[in-house]
Amino acid sequence: ETNNPDENIAQGQVVCDIGIAPVRPAEFVVFQITQIITPTTTTA
Repeated sequence: ETNNPDENIAQGQVVCDIGIAPVRPAEFVVFQITQIITPTTTTA
């Protein structure tokens, strides 16, 4: 399984999973961060 399939890339999305293991045993926390790039337009 991939975080960034071709469909996400075509839509300007970048997905990153970050996992951490806190001090308490048997716990694992996963954060998913998504950046969505939107096209910008400028007018003069």
